[in-house]
Formats: sequence, structure tokens, C-alpha cells
Amino acid sequence: MEVDEETLYPLLGRGEARGLLRSRWGMEDSRPRRYYRLSVQGEKLARELGPEWKALSRAVDRLLG
Repeated sequence: MEVDEETLYPLLGRGEARGLLRSRWGMEDSRPRRYYRLSVQGEKLARELGPEWKALSRAVDRLLG
């Protein structure tokens, strides 16, 4: 799935501002890059929302047949 960077980076920034993501700068191919990962709070939220997401996904799959 392709995601436009004008969509992706604001979402990552909001996730970091809300404490759900952590980021760090690194170098790749002589260019600085920002790497994101879930924070402890983000991991907890992902675990809590996982069952709801799976149920929603199953319901959509049933609708689409």
C-alpha cells in the first residue's frame, strides 16, 4: 500500500506528540533519516485495540464476501 508522505509524516508526528511513538535519527546512504517505533504506551494501546481491530476486519471480510 502506497501512502503519500504528506499523509504519513503528520500522522507519525501526532503519534509521537501523544506518546504513542518514539523516534530517533540515523544515517542511511549518507542521508539523515528518522526512525519510528512504538513506545511502551503505544505497545499497550496496540494490545488493547488488537481484538477490536480483528473483529472489525472479520466483519468487513464477511461483508465483502
